[in-house]
Amino acid sequence: MGQILSICPGHEGTSNEEVKTEFNCDLIQNIIVSSPPTIKPSEELEDENKRAQLIQKNWKKKTEKSKVIDRIKIIDENLEKIGKYVSIDTMKSKIPPAIQAVESKLFEYRGSPDDLRYFDSKLTFRSPIQFNLDNSIYHGQWNTDGLREGYGILVTDENVKYEGLWIEGKLFKGRIFRWDGSYYEGEINELRANGEGAINLPNGSVYKGTFIDDQQTGNGSRTFVDGYKYEGAFENDNYHGLGSFFWPDGSVYEGQFENSSFKGKGVFITPFGDVFEGIWNNNLANGPGKYYFSQKNAGIVYEGDYKNGKKEGKGILTISKEKYYEGEWINGLPHGQAVFNNGSTVIKGVWRHGSLVFSETVVNNKQDSLVPNVKENFKDNASLFHLKDQVDNEFIGELKIPKGKNYRPSKGQDILQYVSRLSIDSNLNYISTANSQKN
Repeated sequence: MGQILSICPGHEGTSNEEVKTEFNCDLIQNIIVSSPPTIKPSEELEDENKRAQLIQKNWKKKTEKSKVIDRIKIIDENLEKIGKYVSIDTMKSKIPPAIQAVESKLFEYRGSPDDLRYFDSKLTFRSPIQFNLDNSIYHGQWNTDGLREGYGILVTDENVKYEGLWIEGKLFKGRIFRWDGSYYEGEINELRANGEGAINLPNGSVYKGTFIDDQQTGNGSRTFVDGYKYEGAFENDNYHGLGSFFWPDGSVYEGQFENSSFKGKGVFITPFGDVFEGIWNNNLANGPGKYYFSQKNAGIVYEGDYKNGKKEGKGILTISKEKYYEGEWINGLPHGQAVFNNGSTVIKGVWRHGSLVFSETVVNNKQDSLVPNVKENFKDNASLFHLKDQVDNEFIGELKIPKGKNYRPSKGQDILQYVSRLSIDSNLNYISTANSQKN
């Protein structure tokens, strides 16, 4: 066996026994100069490693526990300055029944796995605390700075409950419950719906889309339990801008909206396939437009003016290439001067509420003038007649016959003009009332 030498500083090369005797060294490390060291079996080394790891783990737990206690102490010191701890029952008593009913149908909000990247492990869950400032109660997690962070619930005196994920004292994602049973879920800023989210109303309707300060503003969709649906632009909770509205029967409106009503250019498609495209106001066609009838009546088109959803003004109803009505309308009916072609006969005349009251008929290039629907009321003298509409018995004017001429309803070539509200000349052109002559 080789000699054992001391490796104490200053005593190198001296025997161990000499060093102990002469110098009384406390720190002596020995090496075997010529003999190999003893190697422990691998099993013993593995056991020692496990014991070392267990010691380190227990020590880490003890250290972390100490840090948690310190954090809780810091949080409690901060909370004592801003409020007081209360019971969970006290917090629940502030939640309106309508909110509790809605919550019972939902799972606890936890956000998405991606949201966890915002948080670290230094969060502490504390009992509910009621703030001195506004009596609201918060129950959830806190960070070491005494700020709400992580998952938490806030209940206010305004009958509103907030639930979700907080960071640095602010709720940024979660739910907002209101006393009427409505609730919002999505992105939040300043305790308001801000960003992408959805609101569910007590009547069953749901809006999904963009919010600004609790208002539905931006692109989104609103669906109703009875089958109605809107998709498009919103502003301050109203349909505003370009969008589409769908009816349960298959009808569709696509076009411009203003304050939730049709206004501007738009296209309406009926469940039968009829199509109207034109100008809208207050949910009705108002202005120029074009109406295409469905396949059953393919080829029939009206193009002209509308007022409050009905034909009014000038327009042409085309039945086919040879058949059409072109003239004036009122309340959806022919009314005024117009030309009607039924394919074989061209009638130039005057209509009243859908009825022809005066016409010049052209048949095979032969002309004849008729007064088919004018009713003679009474005779003032030999040349003046009062006329009334046969449909609504409304006074429409006077018929003047020149002296020495007979009144012949079958021909009527001698009719010169109506001298009251309605005036036409012998060529069936309008003469305004201001220009008509009274005798």
